[in-house]
Amino acid sequence: MQAYHRLNKYPSFMIRYKQDIPAIFLVLALFAAQLVLFFWVDNLYVIAACALLMVVGQGSATAVNHNHQHLPIFKAGWCNRAFEIPLFFNTGCGPWAWVLHHTLGHHMNYLDGHEDTCSWKRKDGSTMGATEYTIVNTLKIYPEIFRVGKQHPKILKKFTFWLVICCALLAALVIASPLKALIIFVIPMVIQLFLLVYATVDHHRGLDTQNPYEATRNDATKINNWYAWNLGYHTAHHVKCGLHWSKLPAFHEEIRQKIPSELVRVV
Repeated sequence: MQAYHRLNKYPSFMIRYKQDIPAIFLVLALFAAQLVLFFWVDNLYVIAACALLMVVGQGSATAVNHNHQHLPIFKAGWCNRAFEIPLFFNTGCGPWAWVLHHTLGHHMNYLDGHEDTCSWKRKDGSTMGATEYTIVNTLKIYPEIFRVGKQHPKILKKFTFWLVICCALLAALVIASPLKALIIFVIPMVIQLFLLVYATVDHHRGLDTQNPYEATRNDATKINNWYAWNLGYHTAHHVKCGLHWSKLPAFHEEIRQKIPSELVRVV
């Protein structure tokens, strides 16, 4: 009987929520595809076509990365760091990046259009256009990570350590085959960073308020939340940013009456 219980007890490194199994599969499948293209495919046209197709899946992986940085998928730290390396190669942001930029920089300041690490206000207080917002905030991602990191030196040290490791691995691939690495890894990373910021254009832009229920737009459509792992329930996410993504729809319904109807897209 004791042996039976030992076999059925989850090891400490196992995932926190079984709903994350598809997310894990997505990220590892994308990384495996990248490695196959890099090591076993020589036709650059085939490589470019496959890399272009993978952009769609990598966009969803970016949402996985966001959720994972709020609530790590695995119980053991070493499992999370190992998982974040494939995330880096698919999204451009690795271990601790979004903890500094997003959790500490954005969530702590999203009611202030100036201080937000993904700010939507110009210096004169006017609202940025969508293109300006996307370009400015994409170019600011890493500078903002280091700026916020100065206020959180322990996390910045962890981020820097893992950034060096991730960049060293990427550099090794670039040295081994520059053109392949550029097509398979580097260009998609840059694309994903721009697409990520573009996807947030209307999350808070122009909503100048101190009321958290009126400061965020939501997309409650099924297709969006399937692809973005429920990030469309954005008010719910901001009110309880540590809540697992699978629980956001239910929490959204709990607070639905507090959110102005014009801030919720349902069709």
